Amino acid sequence: MSLAMLQVGQRIMTLVRSAVEHYAVITAMGGRVDEESLAYFIEKEAGDWDPVIKGRRLLRNPDTRKAGARFLAGIAYEVALGEQAEKQGVAV
Repeated sequence: MSLAMLQVGQRIMTLVRSAVEHYAVITAMGGRVDEESLAYFIEKEAGDWDPVIKGRRLLRNPDTRKAGARFLAGIAYEVALGEQAEKQGVAV
């Protein structure tokens, strides 16, 4: 595995963790968060991040960038729900 791939993976995990934390903050204040709002948050967090592997820009296409954010948002949402359930002592 190349260093570039590891760096992309690390950034992806950072974005997911950031979205999970965002979910926790918003819901703790009584707000509601869904996958779409997390996707928007991730898109904004990623900003102009433009990962390159083997000379290929992975997110050059805006549709790919949106789809990637939506995919990561789904993961973050499920992780956040699991963490919330654990705090409430609910089995998931």
